[in-house]
Amino acid sequence: MARRAALALLAIFAPCAHLSALTPSGLTVLTIINETPNEIAYLYLAPSDSDSWGADVLGVGRDLPQGADRRFYLDVPEDVTEWDLLAVDAEGDAYIRWRSELESGKPASIEIVPDDFESGYDPPPLARVTITNSTGRDLWFAFLRPSGAPAYGADVLYEGTILAPNERYAVFVPVGDEPVGYELFAMHADSTSVSTSLSLSASRLFRRIVLTDP
Repeated sequence: MARRAALALLAIFAPCAHLSALTPSGLTVLTIINETPNEIAYLYLAPSDSDSWGADVLGVGRDLPQGADRRFYLDVPEDVTEWDLLAVDAEGDAYIRWRSELESGKPASIEIVPDDFESGYDPPPLARVTITNSTGRDLWFAFLRPSGAPAYGADVLYEGTILAPNERYAVFVPVGDEPVGYELFAMHADSTSVSTSLSLSASRLFRRIVLTDP
């Protein structure tokens, strides 16, 4: 599991037919509770068989205080039931919870506790991806995943956040020297969607993405 603890590898996966069928009603509500001694600065969720953590789901500048909780909408396909969680606190310490069992459509919670501490964490470079909503309508969900991944993962806007027209939202994504393809998929409240693709690497740490309806 050291490959994930170091965030050194970002993988590309085979396509999955499930991805085209994602709707708001099919998302799983996951509550993350911070029981560590410090605030959490970065939070990642990924299928356990993945080589990539994907995007930080807290968003730029949105820490998770000690003792607080936050709810996320998560895409959990029926055949992707084991998930890993990485939390990095304000001092750079990492906490990892391996192979949490999640069930599609069933609300769940995960507590990040001191026993989850992972020594030897080496933080990677982070690319800042800024998303601008130019669709003319509110965006209720946004997912940023490695191209072809078996699940979209967590909504990076998380519960209670709506990206209004002309508003911007920024997330961090761990990157390496080799470019990796990502797909950004966002949904309106009526399940209509907009998507685009991008490539991320350590050679370019700031990206701006403008979403427009077809």
